[in-house]
Amino acid sequence: MTTPDVEVSTLALADLWRQSKDLCHMVLVFLEVPCSCHVATTARSVTQSCFMNGKLVTGLLFSRGFSSARLLPYVDLPSVRALTMQGPNAELGVVVLAIISTEWRQLQHIALRSETISTDLWGGFVRALVEAKNRIKSLTLHDCRLRGGPQSMVNFLKTDGALTNFGLRGCQLQDDTAAMILHALKEHRTVTAIDMSSNSLGLASGDEIVSLLSCNCRVSKLHLANNNLGYKARSIFENLAENVSIDTFDFAGNSQSSSHIGHACLGMLQQNTRLKTLSLADCKLLEEGAKHVVIGLRANSTLTSLSLAGNGLSIGASGRQQEFAAGVADELALTLDCNSTIRHLDLERNSSHRLDLSKLCKALAQRAKPFDLRL
Repeated sequence: MTTPDVEVSTLALADLWRQSKDLCHMVLVFLEVPCSCHVATTARSVTQSCFMNGKLVTGLLFSRGFSSARLLPYVDLPSVRALTMQGPNAELGVVVLAIISTEWRQLQHIALRSETISTDLWGGFVRALVEAKNRIKSLTLHDCRLRGGPQSMVNFLKTDGALTNFGLRGCQLQDDTAAMILHALKEHRTVTAIDMSSNSLGLASGDEIVSLLSCNCRVSKLHLANNNLGYKARSIFENLAENVSIDTFDFAGNSQSSSHIGHACLGMLQQNTRLKTLSLADCKLLEEGAKHVVIGLRANSTLTSLSLAGNGLSIGASGRQQEFAAGVADELALTLDCNSTIRHLDLERNSSHRLDLSKLCKALAQRAKPFDLRL
């Protein structure tokens, strides 16, 4: 059982832990620590209470403004498996210590949020990952500024044999840097989930993604939202069509033209036999592109969730645009008549009040299974 994050002061931590009778997993958020002596007392008390109750602390979270280096040396919790640190004041050196420490042998999941990582710390962090000897299974960095070069991470990925979840989301990666990392991930032996959203991936990264889709049969979840991959959409979707491992593909926020992405996606949906979740939100599909996507669903038997949110459907008031917008809803109705697999459809942020949904609602009423339609 996993509980929500607990936000309390350090004074209440020990009592809270002693009083919890039904918790087998707990995330601790330390907010204010007035002195190192108090930190030591609190940490030891939490540790002692943990073992007194026969419980295991399996997750630790250090929030903004907390000097985690002052606490960690006092915490003796070999059961910790997940460590999350939120910057900008959390110390990456603590994570390095935790990775290589003999007291933290169960640590498998590391998440860093909003950190600014210097070149020296980045190098030390990656070296610690290597020293962990295939122990870390999940490594995610969100909104982190990486001042060190990509080569050390590339070297780690080439030698690692345990990582399954890897994310560099919103880390200000340039196209050439991201391409190097994607090239290493393409040949990784165990990674199944990749998140490179909200960076500056472009043509070079697009080529590596195409190569990954064509030769990697292990990655099942690929998140590429909010990049500059619109010009590689055709090649990406052509290779996704034949991919046999990807079940979740997030391409939101990558736009070039409505017909370009729409046509590419139509062919992919007609051929792909694995994909279950697809996001094309904010891709500027407009009515023409959205129609192609919807028509592609008629020959698809695996996709269960599709997002077309924020694609400019019914953006104007002219008769011709209204006619196109109504056409998208009608095409959806026809698609739902012959496709019983799709169960979640997101049409939010599309001026849905201007769409003629009568035929679509009729098609939904005839479906035997519940359908999640978001407008």
